[in-house]
Amino acid sequence: MKQDKLEPVTNPEWGQTPYQQVDVARYVSPEHVRLECEHLWPHAWQMACRAEEIPEPGDYFEFEIGDQSLLITRTPAGAIKAFFNACLHRGTQLAKGCGNKVNFTCPFHGWSWSLDGENRHVLDIADFPGLDEEDLRLPQAQVGLWGGFVFVKLTEGGPSLEEYLPPVPEHLAPYNIDEFRIRFWRSTVIKCNWKAALEAFEETYHTLGTHPQIMKGMDDIGVVYENLGIHSRMIVTNAVPSARYRGNVEEQEVLAVSIAGLLDFGLADEAERAALEEMAKTPLAEGQTTRDVFRAMSYDRLSPFMPKLPVDQFLKVYHYTIFPNLAFNLMPGTLLGLFARPNGADPDSCIFDAICLQHPAGQDMPRVEREFITDPDFDWGVVMAQDVSNLERIQKGMHARSMKTTRLASYQEKRIANRAQVIDEYYRRGGESS
Repeated sequence: MKQDKLEPVTNPEWGQTPYQQVDVARYVSPEHVRLECEHLWPHAWQMACRAEEIPEPGDYFEFEIGDQSLLITRTPAGAIKAFFNACLHRGTQLAKGCGNKVNFTCPFHGWSWSLDGENRHVLDIADFPGLDEEDLRLPQAQVGLWGGFVFVKLTEGGPSLEEYLPPVPEHLAPYNIDEFRIRFWRSTVIKCNWKAALEAFEETYHTLGTHPQIMKGMDDIGVVYENLGIHSRMIVTNAVPSARYRGNVEEQEVLAVSIAGLLDFGLADEAERAALEEMAKTPLAEGQTTRDVFRAMSYDRLSPFMPKLPVDQFLKVYHYTIFPNLAFNLMPGTLLGLFARPNGADPDSCIFDAICLQHPAGQDMPRVEREFITDPDFDWGVVMAQDVSNLERIQKGMHARSMKTTRLASYQEKRIANRAQVIDEYYRRGGESS
């Protein structure tokens, strides 16, 4: 029996540049909330929803960022538009939440607009001499589509979405993400800054301290970290033990730990769960590895739907961050997304979305509504719960009088430093960033 022992290891990429420091005021200061609302959020492209959430004319979804509210809607011609959610009379919000409307009518005085943003009614218009019909069109934000996601940008000008996203679309084209459908979408409020919420998932440096139970099914040492301009990614190898064990793990245990990780994310129905649990107990053939089992299981089912995806990518997890606030783990057929944004003007809380998208792979997937989670005992799964449990403690710790800066590893936390540097560039240019 091989020893279950962790040993010191290193990665040749570590320590090639000095460690980075980030001012904690970015996470706790109302002034930084103001700076972001003025210089970041109006000028950066942001994911607002999935196109599948507004499939029919008149379907709408309210997207909120900071103190701004947009109505994302599908027009009778099938186009997607994003209107600022304010009546041009006295500012009343036209709609809340999501639903379907023939037009947008103000609940205060009854002014109304078509789904194309043209004014349809002004009560007692004779009492508004000189009112310009063109001035009554609902103002719009920019809209762009990629991978089935609807992105919005609150200001005019700047890079188009096609100019903003590279190189992410090119990297991910073989996955056919536009064909994915929502498996679940859960939103909640977490008591930490939106940046801290995302950063908890943008490195594997925390795995040993936070998720020791998954160490035998994921290599946290050989992770590749890359900054891609304003975006970033890391590439993780799963279904192998951490290099910290130096091979001192039985393959059968790697299989059991890897399957437990899949089940923990809630990606299996009851029949699939039973089959995977049985697989975990079934002895591997001589020389067979967990990667062999997972590759065959994934490749056989999904390769017909993503034929351009190389076979070696069927066992790698690509974690991307699209600046500023959309991060996701991407595996063949599955996207686990994390989306965080300010909760109003409070630097100490954020709206946090956990998203699971899956490729239908020839099966019917019913339309799924978002859930807003308020139950403090909600079962997020072990791994997610471990991460979330750290976040409030991170935020409270940053308020310590002694805490002036964070200290980031030069390689393993380079993605976190990159976001701070890009935000600085938005500040410097007053929002005009390429």
